[in-house]
Order: sequence, then C-alpha cells, then structure tokens
Amino acid sequence: MAKAKQAKGANVPHKALHSRLSYLYQAATYLSSQDKPSTAPAIPTPPPIPSQPHLQNASDESGHNQAPAEPQPASSQFLARVLLSDLRTVSMKMQIRLSPGMKHTICKRCDALLQDGSTCVTKIENKSKNGRKPWADMLVRTCGNCGCEKRFPVNAERQPRRPNRVSKATTQVG
Repeated sequence: MAKAKQAKGANVPHKALHSRLSYLYQAATYLSSQDKPSTAPAIPTPPPIPSQPHLQNASDESGHNQAPAEPQPASSQFLARVLLSDLRTVSMKMQIRLSPGMKHTICKRCDALLQDGSTCVTKIENKSKNGRKPWADMLVRTCGNCGCEKRFPVNAERQPRRPNRVSKATTQVG
C-alpha cells in the first residue's frame, strides 16, 4: 500500500517574479531612506594641460572645449524612482497585482516612494458640510516631487474584487 501524498502549501504562480518585485521594492525603500550626501565643497581640479599647444589654441578659437565632462553620480532618490518604475513595469507586463499597501506608497505620476515627512505630506480632510459625516474622512498624500495627490478613504472597508461581487449579486438576484 502506497503512502498518501502530503498536501503542500498553495503554490504561488510566478514565484520568481514575486521575489523580483519584492527585491525591487526593498531596494527602492533602502535607497530612498539614505541620507542625502553632504554639500561640502569639492576640491576643484585644474584643467588638463594639453601636450600639444597648437591644439589648445584651436579649441580656444572655436569656442568649444574638448575636455569630456565628468559623469555625475546618480542620486539615491533618482535610483529609487528608477527601481519603482521597473517594479511597476514588471507587474503590469506580467499582470501581477501589487498589494494595496505597496501601491499606496508609490506616486502614480513620478514613481517616487511616498514616505511621510520626507517625500510626501499627509493630511486628513473631510469635504462634507462642516465635516458632519465622519465616514467621509479622506487620507490625502501629496507627493513632494510632482505635487500629485492620492486620496484614500479612512474608515471604509475595502470592496471585494469584481468576480466576487458579481457572483454574490447573481446568487442574490436569482
């Protein structure tokens, strides 16, 4: 008599993609939490002296300096925005739903990570008459980079997904 197979946990489809999305979000969170570099003045470097003086005169006459510009290091905020943009692209391309908590912390317009006090301003507003309706409270997050506002109801329960709503409605009607 053979042994019965033990039930495994629920398999997650696209497990590698979920781990990639998690890594991108964690890396973006880490980069955006890094302190900004100090603004100490850098030591200026003298321009290079050309070995051929006739080339220096030619560049002065044309008005173009042939010295290549130094590449500027990318800021950690910019890198975090690139990672969050990649996260959004991967999730949309593979049709993977992001959790609402994760979506609430990403700006739709500029892909910045919304952190209270540093990259966004959070306030609660109630636009009902004199704030009479306590269920009308809205959490408003304003992005510090682009000024985009995201609004979330505070005390309202999340609506179930559409397939679950439709199946319940048809069973109640029929």
